[in-house]
Amino acid sequence: MIDRYLKLFECLNKNNVEYLLIGGALSIAYGVPRVTKDIDLFLNPTIANAKAFLKALSELGMGTASLTTPEDICNTEVTIFKDVFRLDALTHVKGLDFIKAWQNKVFLSLRNIMIPSINIDDLIASKKAAGRPHDKKDIEILKMAKKRK
Repeated sequence: MIDRYLKLFECLNKNNVEYLLIGGALSIAYGVPRVTKDIDLFLNPTIANAKAFLKALSELGMGTASLTTPEDICNTEVTIFKDVFRLDALTHVKGLDFIKAWQNKVFLSLRNIMIPSINIDDLIASKKAAGRPHDKKDIEILKMAKKRK
């Protein structure tokens, strides 16, 4: 499965998509012991970026990309793609502004692929704003991880 995700990030980067890794997969990268069945991406909600995003998904063979439009991506908080693996594309994340998060991004490096991601403070802020029960535990662990740095 990791190879599929790496191909996704590689293709997004090749197509100059402005995206940030968020959610459970990023929490795991910061040391939260949990599992996730999807990848959550925060997209810059512009038509040009949504076009590049859909082009990247099409290149990966994600047929459901052809069922949506750049306008749909930009006007919908979460667009879910499920055909190769589950991918949640978010254009609005509670507690975050894309431009500010983009300016404060950090990069994860996985097998020499650079993955733009929200920083730990923004991840904590988004989890606080979401307010889901499992986010509370994640926040505690993320705060401890931040202190260790």
